[in-house]
Amino acid sequence: MFLLIPTIVLAETINDSDVHPGTLDAPEFGTGDVTILTEEQIIQRQEQIYQILNSSGRPIKRDLINSSNISFKSGHKISVSPGIEQNLPYDTGYYVIQFYSSYMGVDATTRDKLDELDVVRFQYIDDNAFYTNIPKLAFETIDDFIVDKKIRYVGEIPYDAKIEQQFDEEIRANLDSEYGIVVYLFERPTVSQLVKLRLKMNINSYSDVTYFVYGSASGSDIIDIANMDSIMFVEKQASATLSSVEDNRYDTVNDLSFLLMSFVVVIIVSLILFIMVKKRKKQFQKI
Repeated sequence: MFLLIPTIVLAETINDSDVHPGTLDAPEFGTGDVTILTEEQIIQRQEQIYQILNSSGRPIKRDLINSSNISFKSGHKISVSPGIEQNLPYDTGYYVIQFYSSYMGVDATTRDKLDELDVVRFQYIDDNAFYTNIPKLAFETIDDFIVDKKIRYVGEIPYDAKIEQQFDEEIRANLDSEYGIVVYLFERPTVSQLVKLRLKMNINSYSDVTYFVYGSASGSDIIDIANMDSIMFVEKQASATLSSVEDNRYDTVNDLSFLLMSFVVVIIVSLILFIMVKKRKKQFQKI
């Protein structure tokens, strides 16, 4: 007896003719047990720290607890001085912006002006910094904010912030090897950005909710991908995790098959017993 069991599609794939959003859940960013806080939670915790420090009885300026370092998710750190990075293109793109305090500590006028200029903040970075998309027309005002010490630093996102050093060293030593990767984007990519990405990697699935792409690419192409402006982070797929997911899916299907087979067997046995009892009852009545 053959049983047909429907297959659950976890994500749609991207083919040459069209781009389909997938339905994958976002994988963990980086490794280890990491608690992901929302921006509001981060701001709230920073404010709690300020209150605890101020409750010591000594007036503490927010500037004094600022760090000149910016620490990225890749583990890469940069030490920056107040101002705008030299040779910044002053064109629309993705940048790092750092404030002198938590974003809640920035005066409302400055925050409102940044919103009015369509300066979009993405993920928080230690310390008091964010990934942002800055329009070209906003730079004149940002220059003024730098001078007025409303904004501490604006600079480009370095390559080392987009890929962990260990993985970068591995792919540079094996430029022709193929790797399974997860590519995180800042926001919903345009079709042209996805096409550009597809030229460098085989795309297996794409999440239109959290903006990450599953696929594979050679070591040399991964370097090119990490250098793309629209890419926030590239990490190596954990093969054990992927195997576990596939195994669990197959185990679920096998369990369903077993349950259905058991159910059918029970029904067949019950029918046979019913027929036998009914037949014996008729034979007894004849006697």
